[in-house]
Amino acid sequence: MIGFDSGIGNGLQAKKIAPVRPTTPRKGTTKKKENDVMVKGYKRAEATSLRLLRRREVEARTGLSRSSIYARMADGTFPLAVYLGGRAVAWVESEIDSWVMARIAARASQA
Repeated sequence: MIGFDSGIGNGLQAKKIAPVRPTTPRKGTTKKKENDVMVKGYKRAEATSLRLLRRREVEARTGLSRSSIYARMADGTFPLAVYLGGRAVAWVESEIDSWVMARIAARASQA
């Protein structure tokens, strides 16, 4: 396979890229059932009812701008995004709802 690398030159330089090998299951491992959901930190019943929210919906629910969301993620004060592939990310709905409820509770404790 040949890819192109933009080097310090007048153009693109050809560069060999190793092909990606598909992974095969090891002998003796069990296959997952189609409806078997394994999500770290969630029970099976919760995992089947998870909903992901895209950025615009998170902005609408929280009232935060895109830059504020990412700044708070970097600070560790906002739920982390789930990588969907390419440039797509989403947030777990229950985590966003919990964050909003915590903000409301913090307001009540300040008064």
